[in-house]
Order: sequence, then structure tokens, then C-alpha cells
Amino acid sequence: MIVRPLAHGEEEELAKVAHAAFRVGVAAPGETDHAHWFRYYTENPHVTGGETIVAHDSGKILGAATALHFDMALGGVDVPMRGFAAVVVAPDAR
Repeated sequence: MIVRPLAHGEEEELAKVAHAAFRVGVAAPGETDHAHWFRYYTENPHVTGGETIVAHDSGKILGAATALHFDMALGGVDVPMRGFAAVVVAPDAR
């Protein structure tokens, strides 16, 4: 198993893994079930690139985690922070 950053073009595969893992996501009429997750990884304002790591084995994404960019007030000053979210593991890899 290799753990590495999500490569450009793998968002669709990861979206399918996330949907299978959580079985939730709001797809608009006419969209695929995993469309919500695809948008999460491609349009999220807190994900600017390189924040998602994937566990990859035999040509397949088995799991992932994303570190989101946020600011937090600390002593009256906004400081950057990360929040981990969308930690997913494919059901058949658990």
C-alpha cells in the first residue's frame, strides 16, 4: 500500500469511494450518486490542492483524508489552522 497525495484526475474515483463509505451525499436531479463528493474534492473553498492524501493499492484508492484550510481566532488574532475531514475507507478495504 502506498500513501500519497491525491493526483489530479483521481477525484472521480475518490468521490465513488467516499460515497460508498458514507452512503450519503446530496446529488442534484440527474447527477450521479457520487456527484456531491466530486464537488467536495474539486470545488471546496477550503481545499486548495495537495490537502487530500490517499491510500492506494493495486491501482485502486482504498481510503483518504483531507486537511481543510481554516482560520481560528486565538487571543483576538486570526491564525491559520487545518481541520481534518472526509476521512474515508472503502467498505471492502476495512
